[in-house]
Amino acid sequence: MEWWIWLVIGFGLMGLEVVTPGGFILLFFGLGASVVGLLAAPGLAGPLWAQLLIFSAVSAGSLAMFRQRMLESMKSTHGMDEKLADLAGAVVLLTEDAPAHGRGRAEYRGAPWAVQNISDSPLAKGARARVLGVDGLTLRITKE
Repeated sequence: MEWWIWLVIGFGLMGLEVVTPGGFILLFFGLGASVVGLLAAPGLAGPLWAQLLIFSAVSAGSLAMFRQRMLESMKSTHGMDEKLADLAGAVVLLTEDAPAHGRGRAEYRGAPWAVQNISDSPLAKGARARVLGVDGLTLRITKE
């Protein structure tokens, strides 16, 4: 196959990776096609069967070696568990009532949060409460 066709396929697949949700699959196949295109330009890729073999090896090899690392580095929650754990001990201001063992809303540093009152007594709007922990995006609170 002509070298420029491999490059068009390669860059096309890499471009599709940018606009489609996924986990870095098309990127590696685009890389494989681009490598074959660069090798085929000076005539180093050989016949079509060799080009397909190179494409498969580079695509599968790079996918196996680098995909998991790329996914881990791109996680949007990277480091968030530690930051949320730092909220323990903070004081929040309730913006609505939180019944005993019930849910409510509070404000912390100007941002609204869902809260779970884990104490046996209700907390009224305007009261201050202490954060004991975080469950997802809900702060577990008790009376200060």
